[in-house]
Amino acid sequence: MWLAFEQHQFVDQMSGLRGYIALAAVVFGNWRPVWAMLACLLFGFAEALQIALQSAGTALPPQLVQTLPYVLTLITLAGVIGRATPPAALGKPYIKD
Repeated sequence: MWLAFEQHQFVDQMSGLRGYIALAAVVFGNWRPVWAMLACLLFGFAEALQIALQSAGTALPPQLVQTLPYVLTLITLAGVIGRATPPAALGKPYIKD
């Protein structure tokens, strides 16, 4: 059955630098899976708010509305700078004994 909302197509720049937001969620979640998931939900809410504001036709310029998730990411990361401690083994290769 074909559903009207399913569109399987690739668009250039589809990810739109969201990988950086995912890394920010891991740092903001202090490398803990549950906290990183909650951070992803926060950033996902900002993305949904941005889409809702664009479809509502606000008086703000669309370029400004599109920056909402990225601005929220910068604000949250600025709040955890110096407090986030990465795992001790981060960046070290795993060598099986």
